[in-house]
Amino acid sequence: MSLSALFIDVKTLPDDGYGFFQLLFLGGAYAYILCYASNMISDGSELLLLIPSVAGLVGSVVLPVLGAVPDGAIVLFSGIGPDAQEQLTIGIGALAGSTIMLLTAPWFLSVLGGRVNIVDGKASYTSPKLYDPEVKPKVSSPGHFSWLGTGVDVSENVNKGGYLMLITSISFIIIQLPATFSGAGSQMAVGVEEKPYAFIAMLSSIAMFFGYLYYQYVLSEESFTSEKRIEHIVDKITNGAISLRHIILAELHAKNLDGKILGPEEKKVLLAEESPIHKDLKQIISPFFKKYDKSNKKSLDITQLSLVMTDLGMNLSDRELQPVFRNFDKDGDNKVDIKEFVEGIIDYITNHDITNGYARDTQTDEAMKVLTEDPADEGDDDDDEEEVPEDMVHLSHDEQQRQLWIRASWICGVGTILVVLFSDPMVDVLNELGARTGIPQFYVAFVLAPLASNASEVIASFNYAQKKTAKSMAISLSALQGACCMNNTFVLGIFMICVYTQSLAWQFFAETLSILVSVIFISVMSLKSTHTMFDALLIMMVYPLSLVLVYLLEAAGFD
Repeated sequence: MSLSALFIDVKTLPDDGYGFFQLLFLGGAYAYILCYASNMISDGSELLLLIPSVAGLVGSVVLPVLGAVPDGAIVLFSGIGPDAQEQLTIGIGALAGSTIMLLTAPWFLSVLGGRVNIVDGKASYTSPKLYDPEVKPKVSSPGHFSWLGTGVDVSENVNKGGYLMLITSISFIIIQLPATFSGAGSQMAVGVEEKPYAFIAMLSSIAMFFGYLYYQYVLSEESFTSEKRIEHIVDKITNGAISLRHIILAELHAKNLDGKILGPEEKKVLLAEESPIHKDLKQIISPFFKKYDKSNKKSLDITQLSLVMTDLGMNLSDRELQPVFRNFDKDGDNKVDIKEFVEGIIDYITNHDITNGYARDTQTDEAMKVLTEDPADEGDDDDDEEEVPEDMVHLSHDEQQRQLWIRASWICGVGTILVVLFSDPMVDVLNELGARTGIPQFYVAFVLAPLASNASEVIASFNYAQKKTAKSMAISLSALQGACCMNNTFVLGIFMICVYTQSLAWQFFAETLSILVSVIFISVMSLKSTHTMFDALLIMMVYPLSLVLVYLLEAAGFD
C-alpha cells in the first residue's frame, strides 16, 4: 500500500475554486512539514560538529546524505504505482530542480552571507569583515556591498569538489546517450531496449555513491589528524615546552635540509605559498599573531615586532631591527598584518639559520620529537565548551560526546521519518497541481519541490557562511557540492532502479542536458580560488537560465 493512502486523495477534491484552495492548503501543509523536518536534519547535523571524529564529514557527507533523503523519497514515490510513467516527470523535475537550485541560489546566499573584503585578489579574513570607510583598505573598495571588492575564498576541498561533481554526473550520460541516438530518436522505447542502460546507470550511481562516501571519509581522517597535530604543536609552544623558532627549524630539517645551503630559487620552490611545508608552517605560526597583537588592531608595529624577535631568540638593537621590520612590511604601510607576519617569520628563520648551514642542536631534536608525537596520546580536552548545549556543559567530556550522539541521532532520525512519510502525498499534490493549472508537471516540481525538500542544506550552508571564516566557508560550499553529488548518485540511483524495475521510458533529454550544463559550469567555477559577489551572481543566474533551456529544447521537440 502506498503511504499516500494514509492521507487525503487529492483527486477526490472538488474541481471548483474551493477544491483548488484545498489543494493549495494541503500542499502548503505538506511543504511546511517537509521544511520543518529538513530543519531538524540541519539542527542534528550541527550537533555532530561538536563531535571531533565526525565533524569533518558534516559538510561533505552528513548534510548531503540526509538532505538527499527528501529528493530520493519524492523520486521513489513518483516512480512506483500505476501512473509511474506520468508521475516520473515529477521525479525528474524534483531531481533537476534540487540539483540546480542547490548549486545556484544557496551558493549566492553563502557568498553574500560570508563575504569579506577582497585584498590583493584574496578574501581578507583578518581585516574588517565588511568595508569600513574609516579604515584605509589596501585596494579600492566601493562600499558596504561590492560586486568585485567583496567575496570569499574557495578552499582546496571545494576545488576538488568541482571535479567530484563532474565525475558523479557520468551516470546521466550513460542513460541519456543511448536514448538520444537510439532508433526511437530522442525517446528510448519502453521495455527491453531501455533496461540494459538503466541497469548500467543504476550500478554506476550506486558505485559512485559508496566511492564518494569512502573518499570523503579518507579526506576527513587526514584532515582530522592534521588539525590535531597542529593543535598539539601550538599547545606545546604556548606552554613553553618548545620554542616557535625550533619548531620551524625542525619542520624544515624534517624535509632533509640539514646543513644544506638553499639558493633563492630552491627556497622559493620549497616554500611556495601552496606547498605542503608552507601550509604547515602557516597553521603553526598564525595563532601566535594574537599573542603580540594585544590591542587587536590586526597588525603589529615595530615595538611589537621586537618582542617577536626576542621570543625567537634574536635580541636585536634598534638599528638591526629597522631592516628586519622593512623586510616584514612588504607593502610599506608601517604595519605588519598576519600574512606579512607569517611570511616574515618563515623568511627570517630560513635566511638566518638554514641558508647559513644551521646545525641541529638538542632543542631542534626535541622539537622534531614534538612534530612526530601522536596527539591522541595526551588526550583530547580542547572542545569549545561554549558551543555545547547549555544542559550538557556540566557533563564530563565522554558523557557530553555520548549525549551529543544520542541527541543528534534522535533529531536527524525523526526528521528523516517525517520526510519519508510526507514525500509521497507531496508528489500527489504536485501532480494534481500540474493537472489543474495546465502547467507541465516538470516545472511545478522543479520550482516547488526543492523549496520543501532542500531547506536543510540551504539553511545550514547559509548559517555556516555567516561565521565569516575560511573554514566555515569551506563547510558551506562543500555541503552544496556534496548535495549535488548525492543527487548524481543516491537520488539518480533510486531513479534508475524505478526505470529498470518498472521498464519505464527515459524521455528527459532537455532536463538531463540542463542538469549537465549547470553542473559543468558550476564545477568550472569551483576551481577558482576566490569568488567575488559577481561570480556568485553568475552562478545564481544558472537557475532561471536552466528553465529557459528546458523550455526552448522542449519547444523544439527535444523531450
